[in-house]
Amino acid sequence: MSDLHDIKVDLDFVNKLYMLAEKTPPENADITLDDLKQLVDAVESKIYKLKTPQSGNAQKFYTSKRDDSSSGYEDESVLIIDDLCIITYQLGVLYKNLGFHVTVAKDIYDAVDKYKKFKFNLVIMDLFLPTEKEGFILLEELVKLREMKSLDTRIGVITASSKAEHREICIQKGADFYVEKAENWQKNLVELSAIK
Repeated sequence: MSDLHDIKVDLDFVNKLYMLAEKTPPENADITLDDLKQLVDAVESKIYKLKTPQSGNAQKFYTSKRDDSSSGYEDESVLIIDDLCIITYQLGVLYKNLGFHVTVAKDIYDAVDKYKKFKFNLVIMDLFLPTEKEGFILLEELVKLREMKSLDTRIGVITASSKAEHREICIQKGADFYVEKAENWQKNLVELSAIK
């Protein structure tokens, strides 16, 4: 059986997957590829249950707001676009706790369709969907739709890329802000989201 000894793996990330799946990581460090596949399947299953309308938690996850008014985001909505389930899940929880109505899209077609159908105060999109080419296309389309519909949606781009030209291109194409996934990137994202 093939194992992970020959593959570079982020054990901290794997432990976070175990937490999301509500499973206990093994005592030893020997995690096989089969174990990892089962773990990813368990996480995807949990996320699917959260998103399924029949699930009691689904409506709470995607539409609930905080009862207190301290966040300042009440009645605002965010569209989160990323092809990685763990990122959409984490950001979904983060923005839900800030009082946003949360909607998630995993590809450019789903994102454009949802942006056309619903009004969003904020869009957070990953640049690599799965490459920057698709990200730039989506950004251009969202900016074009925003202008056509005369909306005041703030569009933010998130990415693991450290290339300065990516930032420049996104701002030129109409992004309101750009956040590199480095240290404290989620805190920076929330702060930039709050700027009107």
